[in-house]
Amino acid sequence: MKCELLAEQNLSMMLDFVDDENTKYDEAVLKAFLNEKNAYGYIVADNGKAIGFAYGYVLNEPNGQKIY
Repeated sequence: MKCELLAEQNLSMMLDFVDDENTKYDEAVLKAFLNEKNAYGYIVADNGKAIGFAYGYVLNEPNGQKIY
């Protein structure tokens, strides 16, 4: 099992991982996410197949504190 920062080379695993009638990702949406400077995604893979992922954004509070 391997956990790594989501990158363009593993987007195809994301497309295979999330495929149901309620949640659809396409390559354009995922590439736009990767280009956001305050967005971070992680993917967990086992034998080349995605088994989990997490994503989030860094936000700046009015007091200057950053939250994730």
